[in-house]
Amino acid sequence: MSAIHYDSQSWSYLLIKAGISGGWKGIHNIEKELGGLNIDVDQLIMGEVGTRTAMRFWIEKWWGDSPLKEVFPALFILGNQKDATTAMRKGEWSWERTLETTTEREQFNQISELMNLVSI
Repeated sequence: MSAIHYDSQSWSYLLIKAGISGGWKGIHNIEKELGGLNIDVDQLIMGEVGTRTAMRFWIEKWWGDSPLKEVFPALFILGNQKDATTAMRKGEWSWERTLETTTEREQFNQISELMNLVSI
């Protein structure tokens, strides 16, 4: 699916290209309609890490109630691999620059603790 719908500029949990019809586009259209009724479909969808390459670490909601890009926004901004998979995050991290602020270091400590709990 990502071979058809992947867009490195999109940080959505739904892989959708506007010009391609199909089931995922239907889900996207329903999401927009429900959003108009103040129903957040994103809160109803949660991924499950089943294979090492299935989940996008920052973008998809696979741990907790929100995507990690929202839980650790300072790290997401600094990350060089925003579309990294969960398996890639068990290895080395790649940042645009050294972590400098207290917030960046605190978020890194928190995410490191999280990764120690995750079995991938």
